[in-house]
Amino acid sequence: MRIAIFGSGALGALFGARLQRAGEDVTFIARGATLQALRERGIQVTSAALGDFSVAPVTASDDPQSVGPAGLVLLTVKAYDLEGTAAALRPLVGAGTLVLPVLNGVEIAERLGAVLGMEHLLGGITYTGAVTLAPGSVRQLGQDGIRLGEPSGGPSARTETVRALLERAGIPATVSDDITRDTWTKLVFFAATGGVLSLARATFGAVQRHPGVRGVFIAVMREVEAVARRKGLALPPNVVEHGLALLDGYAPDSTSSMMRDVVAGRPLELDVVHGAVVRQGKQLGVPTPTCALIYALLSLHANGTAKS
Repeated sequence: MRIAIFGSGALGALFGARLQRAGEDVTFIARGATLQALRERGIQVTSAALGDFSVAPVTASDDPQSVGPAGLVLLTVKAYDLEGTAAALRPLVGAGTLVLPVLNGVEIAERLGAVLGMEHLLGGITYTGAVTLAPGSVRQLGQDGIRLGEPSGGPSARTETVRALLERAGIPATVSDDITRDTWTKLVFFAATGGVLSLARATFGAVQRHPGVRGVFIAVMREVEAVARRKGLALPPNVVEHGLALLDGYAPDSTSSMMRDVVAGRPLELDVVHGAVVRQGKQLGVPTPTCALIYALLSLHANGTAKS
């Protein structure tokens, strides 16, 4: 299967390098310094779990039109302009193309599908940890793997095909019977880590130790859980308790990806995280005051108006 990696940062480079190492036909869509590094040096992966390795040469382009349709598009960009992203990757989508987004947030497949056609979309999440050391150089850390499923739920031949493809490349993959439930389960924790750490400019250790901030963290998780349950999603009964266990398991000096984006002045994935919780909460009659506060205040940074 011909595979296009749309977004060649930490996750895209990590997954794409493993797929190419397994013999798959992979093209990386990248730009700027990353594109130059991929063309000149390929990809270098550092990982205690996987072992260090590199792949070179790699095929990389900044022009999806010249690449043409792929069998699978693995989408690993930040989810702050979904409609723009869908339009940009449209040349990669042919009659039988599958698009697997592994992005943070909810409403992802539906919004991409509104542009590309829902028949091309799968749902996906990843808990894989990866950081960019330099363009084309990535370190894998923490958990690893992809969970995918049909947006409408249930098993299918195509999700099994993609699962097997990922497994052959050594990427742990599972097929979900309800990827929407799993996406909201992840959102419970992600909304809290992203929102609270970003506003407080705090490390995980500060949240672990400070009772008041820890209380805000719990409030965010409970609001997301309440919206998901009102939607009829069967989240695990102990989803908040599990989130607290995850919080306490983080290295005290570590931070969240959203906080790092705020500090660096990069765009934020607010609309598919706190924005989605607030919107759907209003539609369903579920109060989400903590998420609404986070959404409003971080929107200043997302829109570039915090200093004006």
